Amino acid sequence: MENTTPKELDKLDTLFKMQAELNDSVFERRGITNNAGQRLRSADFQDYAKGNLTQIGETNTWCSRYLEALLSECDEIKRELLVKFWSAKEIDVSKLRVEIIDAWHFMISLSIAAGMSAEDILEVYKAKHAENIKRQENGYAPANS
Repeated sequence: MENTTPKELDKLDTLFKMQAELNDSVFERRGITNNAGQRLRSADFQDYAKGNLTQIGETNTWCSRYLEALLSECDEIKRELLVKFWSAKEIDVSKLRVEIIDAWHFMISLSIAAGMSAEDILEVYKAKHAENIKRQENGYAPANS
């Protein structure tokens, strides 16, 4: 990968490893299996992404499940914010941070279910970031418009 150092991936790799371990623990504890009847593992999604299109339904199912959970967590983040900005109420930043981390859990799980590794995230993020900067410099116009 271009311009990526091992140090750049250390923290993100750690988060992905921790989340994959948690997901695998849930799959095992709950007896969750793949379409072939074998215990589902986070590593399976990497295999599916490498071209095993017979499992595309598996990827779609889990991406949908994690997206739904992520949207729920985003709603919880929204509830921690001040909707009535004129309100005297203050934001509980510690609760807000916990809800953001809950959303991160599901965003990482969604990424894993899509067959993405920490390295993939960094690579695609850098490319999209460069595109976003270019768009802002040139007066934003979506590519598909």
